[in-house]
Amino acid sequence: MSDPVQQLQNDHRDTEGTEIILRGSFSVPSASLWFRITRVRLSLDPEIVRRLIQEQFPELRCTEVSVLGEGMDCEAWLIDHRWVFRFPKRDIAAACLQDEIHVLPQISDRLPIRIPAPQWIGKPTPEFELLFAGYELIEGRPVCDVEIPDSAAPDLGRSLARFLTSLHTIDANEARQPGAPEDEWRRLDVPYRCEFARERLRQAAELGLIADTEPWLTRLDTIEAAGPAAQQLSLVHGDLYSKHVLVNDDFQLAGIIDWSDVHIGHPAVDLAIFWNVLPTAGRAAFLSEYGPIGEAAWLLTDLRTIYHSVATLLFAHETADEPLAARSLVALQDLLSSSSNEPR
Repeated sequence: MSDPVQQLQNDHRDTEGTEIILRGSFSVPSASLWFRITRVRLSLDPEIVRRLIQEQFPELRCTEVSVLGEGMDCEAWLIDHRWVFRFPKRDIAAACLQDEIHVLPQISDRLPIRIPAPQWIGKPTPEFELLFAGYELIEGRPVCDVEIPDSAAPDLGRSLARFLTSLHTIDANEARQPGAPEDEWRRLDVPYRCEFARERLRQAAELGLIADTEPWLTRLDTIEAAGPAAQQLSLVHGDLYSKHVLVNDDFQLAGIIDWSDVHIGHPAVDLAIFWNVLPTAGRAAFLSEYGPIGEAAWLLTDLRTIYHSVATLLFAHETADEPLAARSLVALQDLLSSSSNEPR
């Protein structure tokens, strides 16, 4: 199997400002640095989406079609206020969506909270040459779009802890049965991800998003010197942050979405929600419910929080997503401000 990291390097190797055509229906602006955050745009509009869906699923009326959201890998479209269809932006994203389609039906009964149930699996066509998928809408708002009151934070912390406890008890051998992949993206390869984070911090500073990167660079040096190993493996969501955690109008956990990064990895990949989702008032309740987290796992959690939060900050800047940018900065600052007397 080809290395997906190498594939991204290949995708972004041309001269700054040119375009690389990946499929007939869309393109991606290239960058001189392969790990620069770039926004891939699909050439979709409501008529194209309606046509793609009705050609394969004529039972769906598709009367009302609108953009629901955009991530780094997929666009989500809302159909008749009931169905969500996700369209991947590149080949690698389509492969990840395929993983999600395989795994989610096998684990939904194991989890205490609602997750997507892929029901409509679209095949590639000449107009859109990648598979796509649809599921019933999970009602709720992303955490980054709401202000969680202190009174609701402990319940949210406990709910997220129960969700992660259930997910992380699915061990590596069991997770392989429905087809969960290994971590081919080196998400917690410490030297590699520290370099990744340093470069992203440099980009954020150049854009004026972070005034002084030195404190986070120092934390990265500490993590790299300690050299924690990601030895404890289980099934993980893989991209758990404030856009993928939904709450209802009472600020209760309503669902966990966007499972394209589901894989067999270290729980620290998901534990970054301690910083990037939970307000301070919910953290003690989370830890009480989830249980002890070892020092090595905390170091890996901090590493994940830094490089992922800077990545979402850069993406938020490029997509003018102010709530996500604010949440990313809060996560970085809270991690930096943590001390030995904060529960962790």
